[in-house]
Amino acid sequence: MTTKSNSDDKNSFYAKAGNACHAITIVSTLGFALLAGTYMRDPAFTFFDGQWKQEGFCITNRDVAYWNSHDLCLYVDTAMALLAAGLFLTWRKDPGMESANVIFQSGIPGVLFHGVAHGALGKAIRDGTVNLEDGHKLPIETAMEKMSESDNPLLTAA
Repeated sequence: MTTKSNSDDKNSFYAKAGNACHAITIVSTLGFALLAGTYMRDPAFTFFDGQWKQEGFCITNRDVAYWNSHDLCLYVDTAMALLAAGLFLTWRKDPGMESANVIFQSGIPGVLFHGVAHGALGKAIRDGTVNLEDGHKLPIETAMEKMSESDNPLLTAA
C-alpha cells in the first residue's frame, strides 16, 4: 500500500491550476486597485472614461432592459456559481483537492452574491430608484458622506 505525501498535494494538477488562477486574480485585483487609487488621488487621470468616473462601472447596453452589463453579470455569475458548485461536488473527494475545498466551497456563494448585487443594481436603474445620470448618489456615497461629516471617533482618531 502506498501513502500519499504532502508534496504530492502541492504538485497535483488541482494545486497548479488553483495557484495559476489565484495569481491571475491577485494581479488583476492589484492592477485595478492601483488604477482606481491613482484616479482617486488625481481625478484628471484619464485611464477611465466619463461613464466609469460617474458610476464606478463601465456599463454596456445601459438602456436595454435585462441586457445591460449589470444584468449580464447576474446571468454569468449565476451560471459560473452553478458550474463551480458542480465541479466542487464532482472533485471534492479527489486526491489533491483537500486543501482547495475550503476556499473553493466558500468562494461559490461570493460569486453568486456578486451577481445578485449587480442584478439588484440593474433593477434599481431600470425602476428609476437609482438614476446616476441626474447626479443621484449611490447609497454607499451617501453613507460615506455622512460618516465623514459626523464626529465619528473611529474616523478622527488617525
